Amino acid sequence: MHKFLLACLTLLLPQLLQAQNLFESFKPGTYYLADSRRVHYEGQLKVHSNELVVKDNQGKVTRFKPEEVYYIKLADRTRFLPSAGFLLSGKQINSSLVEVLDSGSVMLMRYEHVTTMAPMMGASGNMVSYGGRSAQSVYLLQLADASEPTALPSAGMASSKKFREALAPYVGARPDLVQLLADKRISTNNLADFIHALNTGQPFVTATAETSTF
Repeated sequence: MHKFLLACLTLLLPQLLQAQNLFESFKPGTYYLADSRRVHYEGQLKVHSNELVVKDNQGKVTRFKPEEVYYIKLADRTRFLPSAGFLLSGKQINSSLVEVLDSGSVMLMRYEHVTTMAPMMGASGNMVSYGGRSAQSVYLLQLADASEPTALPSAGMASSKKFREALAPYVGARPDLVQLLADKRISTNNLADFIHALNTGQPFVTATAETSTF
């Protein structure tokens, strides 16, 4: 009986999660499509890594794949672009929508990756975990003349040597920013401010600078 219930939950989980998505709030915004880049459309929008969901004034819902989208801007000024070609856990992501955190000579983007976990039963037949979803943010950097972004190491901590080494090539011409990396003051918490300083030529200013003794 327990095995039967577990099998049912495993099969139904994707549908339950999809139904949950329908109740997430839409946000007003503007979007442009890849085949009509000069025409802007308005509506209530929900942006996922794998699709743009649009609801018009009549309540009709339309879904667009990332490759069908050119640009998205929500009323709160959050921006999204289609992106592809970067690696996530050794797997290449060929189509996605990513949030643009800063742009200029270097574009900083954030890819939200949602992992679905199936329910788990213990040895005694009791439910150990009911499953669900967990979201993971992956930060991407792309030079203005590059066709594909590069994913930063997922740890993203100031103490992470790999994280600092991945950032270093982008800021070689800015000794002040190089020093911030050497002092282990940059993490994903203040990465947007760090890249903004690079793009604008201004000093690094943030309220979330970090230090580490590791």
